Amino acid sequence: MNTNDTIIITTTDEIIVTEQQTEVIIINDGFKGEKGDQGTPGQGVAPDGTIGQILAKKSDLDYDTKWIDVSAGVSFNQDFVIGDWILSAGRYYITFNHDFNSNNTIAEIKEGKNVVYLDNVENFTVNSIRIYVPYNPDCRFSGSITIKL
Repeated sequence: MNTNDTIIITTTDEIIVTEQQTEVIIINDGFKGEKGDQGTPGQGVAPDGTIGQILAKKSDLDYDTKWIDVSAGVSFNQDFVIGDWILSAGRYYITFNHDFNSNNTIAEIKEGKNVVYLDNVENFTVNSIRIYVPYNPDCRFSGSITIKL
């Protein structure tokens, strides 16, 4: 036998390979068991939904899902003004609600056409983002927020 020979055996044959580079192909022609009983159905995917919708978590519970509409790019936009800021515990904040059911969102905040980088942007709940600015000095501004998945 050469080192590149192929050996074809069945599972009832004794397998002895003495050369490192010999390819062994095992043909399983052994006993086939009987068909088992049908298992219980799993939770599966939530029923309904339409073209363009995605399945999203409604809560932290297993299998608690719903179909949601998404637009191209999966984003939410909202404008805000200085009067929208709420003073609490020595700082201002605004909470923006969305319907993404996710803590993995990204927020882009703008004042006019300029992107504003805030140190404190928080995924407040699975359906909201909260942004904070200092009270003193007063750093409130009017602008817009885009929240993306």
